[in-house]
Amino acid sequence: MIWMRWAALPALLLGVWTLVASWVTLWGIGTLDAAGWPTWQWWGYLVATMPNADIQAAVNGWLMIGAGVGSFAVVMLSYRILRDAKGLFGLDERPLHGASKFASRKEGEKAGLIYSKTPLPDCLILGKTSGPFGWAVRYLCLPGVEHVMLFAKTGSGKGISYVIPNAFNYGDSLVVLDVKGENYRATAAHRKRRLGQEIYLFSPLAEDGRTHCWNPLGDIDVSDPSYISKLQRRAFNIFPEVQGREKFWQDGARTGFLGISVLIAETPGMDLNPSTVFRFFTRGDSLAVLTRMIEERRAAGNPYSQTCIDLISDYLSGTDEVVKGMRKHVTTTMGLWFNPKIAAATAKSDFDLRQLRRKKMTVYVAVMPSDIEQLGTLLRLFFLQLFEANTDVMPEMDKTIRYRCHVLLDEFTSVPVMRAIAKATGFARGFWMHFSFVVQSKNQVREEYKGQGEASLLENVGAEIIFGTDDPTLCKEASERAGFDTVETVSRSTPRFLSIMRAKEQTETAAPIKRALLLPQEVARLRTDQELMFRAAVPPFLLNRLRWFEDGHFMRLQGRPPELPVVTYRIDRDDGTVQLPAGG
Repeated sequence: MIWMRWAALPALLLGVWTLVASWVTLWGIGTLDAAGWPTWQWWGYLVATMPNADIQAAVNGWLMIGAGVGSFAVVMLSYRILRDAKGLFGLDERPLHGASKFASRKEGEKAGLIYSKTPLPDCLILGKTSGPFGWAVRYLCLPGVEHVMLFAKTGSGKGISYVIPNAFNYGDSLVVLDVKGENYRATAAHRKRRLGQEIYLFSPLAEDGRTHCWNPLGDIDVSDPSYISKLQRRAFNIFPEVQGREKFWQDGARTGFLGISVLIAETPGMDLNPSTVFRFFTRGDSLAVLTRMIEERRAAGNPYSQTCIDLISDYLSGTDEVVKGMRKHVTTTMGLWFNPKIAAATAKSDFDLRQLRRKKMTVYVAVMPSDIEQLGTLLRLFFLQLFEANTDVMPEMDKTIRYRCHVLLDEFTSVPVMRAIAKATGFARGFWMHFSFVVQSKNQVREEYKGQGEASLLENVGAEIIFGTDDPTLCKEASERAGFDTVETVSRSTPRFLSIMRAKEQTETAAPIKRALLLPQEVARLRTDQELMFRAAVPPFLLNRLRWFEDGHFMRLQGRPPELPVVTYRIDRDDGTVQLPAGG
């Protein structure tokens, strides 16, 4: 029906123009009363010949005036029609239940995404577009330093479709939480040989002992005036703030850990690493050893710092039961360092996390699924320290910072809650640091990070990717975010008997109804080669997933990974120097 209105509009405007121009012309030449209601008279005077030249000139003059006034009236009427009658003529008519569609290339580019024939090393690859008969396929790339969150259940192919392709492609520094070690085996050779990066694998529980080492306290330098502040930050990372009944013991354990760490840092010849600190809490004669060390330094005229003595005094000032409780709290939290493999792998540092933005390097943190819970404290400590080491100074204030750092966190929620990272995703980009959070479902994130930066974590991602999922909450949310269409449904009413012979009694009624662009069950049943991608201010994207071993740009990049050092250790025998506590 709208096209019929548009067809009638020129006739309406011409009629209005003729009426106004005729009225003005008749009034001007003084024949309005004689002519009656103006109709088409302007056209009549236009072709008529007047008796003499003076009358002809006067008529021509009023014809011009009438045409001008008529044109002004038509312009004003057209403006009102276009401004106030958009629904009548189908301009910007809003569908009753809204309209939705998948994003086009133009909309994607307007939202800051890049469509490229080849993967771009300064971008994250989100997926691929489809083309007719496989032609005109493009990689959809996210430039800059924006975060990505991928929702994919176990076994859905998140490694082959997102993690490994981006580990192959990303050109600046990269840190990967590498569950099962498959990312290192697939991409390390390419990143070393073709991208020219330094490659490190931190795998503290590797069966063959092949791993680089990383000491969480290795960057502490006692000649730096801020060394106590740095140690205090490490203490908070290991013993984070808690509430309730555990707060007393947690705070005491943190103070004890900090005091012992400062003492070791100020003692020449002692290695400052978690294992050394931990041993002071496990040996029964630690109080006697601490007392002896402090008295020897006092006697030598080179005492420990007052802060060190105050911390140790505060730790030891409680009753025997309280001190024993705090020691037990430390050994329970740091029990991981009873393992000689862990102690050896964290005794020194083969790489410096502070250099990630200053030179191109890749660090793989490899862990087997069965070891994730056991290594939780160490993994949390690693990534928190990684974050702190690279958000200390802005790039514009330090010209040695030349590269971005991307952190690819596969199975993100398997690591104990990292509140600092969750709350800081909004400003981390300013430090040229961005994350890919790979999780199984959004509920998982909400449960783990409830009250711990959940909102900041979920609201500051530049792209959200969903693989086929059986999480009903996520399916429903994705369906609602994709939006709704207004579609027309036809209802038919016919007689029950002999309807073919009773045509006059048959009726059809058309009515608009709401239909989701993607129903929840359609989200759950996405093909195994498809994915949904959401980005702010643009419709959803329906993309194809990559399979790196089938993709022409990646399938030949795998090679033999670099050789790794072997970390050896020995289990020392009791030498009798440790005094066991006396029995009660």
